[in-house]
This record gives sequence, C-alpha cells and structure tokens, in this order.
Amino acid sequence: RTDPDPRIITITGYKANTEAARDAIMEIVGDLQDLYREVIEVDSRIHSHIIGHRGRTIRKIIEDNKVDIKFASSDEAQTNPNGVTIIGKEEDVENAKEIILNMAEDYTNEYLDNLPPSPQPQTVAAFLPGGNENGFVIKNAPWEKSNDKQGKSSAPNTQSQEDFPDFAAGGPTPLATPLTSAWGPKN
Repeated sequence: RTDPDPRIITITGYKANTEAARDAIMEIVGDLQDLYREVIEVDSRIHSHIIGHRGRTIRKIIEDNKVDIKFASSDEAQTNPNGVTIIGKEEDVENAKEIILNMAEDYTNEYLDNLPPSPQPQTVAAFLPGGNENGFVIKNAPWEKSNDKQGKSSAPNTQSQEDFPDFAAGGPTPLATPLTSAWGPKN
C-alpha cells in the first residue's frame, strides 16, 4: 500500500501460501498479456441494434466467442463515437469482429440505406417576407437592460409596471372563471 511503485505486489504469509499466490498472480498476468485488442468502426446508429433488446444480442456474441466488447463511453464518444473495442484471444476477436461487421452491414443495407431523407426543419422566418433565416431576435427585453451605472445588468424589477405590466403589483386582476365540466354544468 505504501510502495512508491504500484506495479509491485507484496505478498505476506506462509511460504507455501505466498508461492501459490505468486503463481496464481503470474498466471493471471500471463493471460492478460496474451489478450488481443482491436478497435473497429461501426456506425453509432447501429450500436443499439448490435446490443439488442436488454443486451441479449451482444451477450450472446460475448459468450459464444469468449471476448469482451466495449462501446465508446460518453467521454470517448466525443473523439470516436463509432468505436467498438473487442478484447480476447486473437482468433476469438476476429470471429466476433466478423459477426459484428456482418450485422452492421446487414442492418445498413436493410434499414439505413432505405430511410427517406428527413425534411429540413423550417423556421417561422421562412414564411415571412424578408424574414431572418435564424428565426427572430429579441431586443431590449427587460432582462437585457442594464440597471446600474457601470453597465452591469442586475435582476429585473418585477414590481415595475412598465417592464412587467401583467406581472407587477397592481396588474389586472384575474377574471373568475366558472367551474364547468366538459360534460356540461352540474345539475
């Protein structure tokens, strides 16, 4: 625990037990060093199809091929959202890679290539003559005004009749709405 080098493992105990522990640790280290790791590119839109309902599909691939499969985490997704990492023995990794790439190709051919093009969203300005393509711009709103002499903006005065005519004290009184049912008045 206090060793400066975290790669050093200190085993204490009876000689026979420490030697058995050392051999077990060295076997685990040897297995880990023999692992093969490959990152393949699969369109991130297909990841959910590969994972399957409740992870059933990916678990079957993992169990059948004795590999570990990792999809890009939220941090890694910013640099490589399509990355899928497969870890295991080289032959098993190649088998799992072939299965995943075949699934991705089939899904792309069946669904993604046949999707109709999505319509571009239109703004309100597209319907107005001389409208701005970015939509509308709010100017001189109460929250944009600077209230002090140094130009710093402070919170708007919600008691101001000018800035908030319906919100400020003394605004119009709400009208009493009759309580009626969607089925008509109560008898």
